[in-house]
Amino acid sequence: MNNLLIVFILLISIGVSILLLKIVVESIKGKGNWGINANVPNCPDCDVKAPFVRTPTSIRQALWGGWTCSNCGCELDKWGKEINSAKSQNTIES
Repeated sequence: MNNLLIVFILLISIGVSILLLKIVVESIKGKGNWGINANVPNCPDCDVKAPFVRTPTSIRQALWGGWTCSNCGCELDKWGKEINSAKSQNTIES
């Protein structure tokens, strides 16, 4: 029983370490869902700065970050890159 507990704790520790490494790598690269963006991006269309405290307008924004520009309505990810609306709604174009 004691050995099983040690193995379980070791597996949990490895999983948490892998997740933290993924967050660090994506933060350095500036892309992906798991990274943390410490910079406030500008809208690529109208150059309006994103608010420091954001109000998500979709479930995707609430889960992964991002914002909708109040000036032009462009939807951006947390890195300040424009999101294709067809991709964000998971629609299939024919």
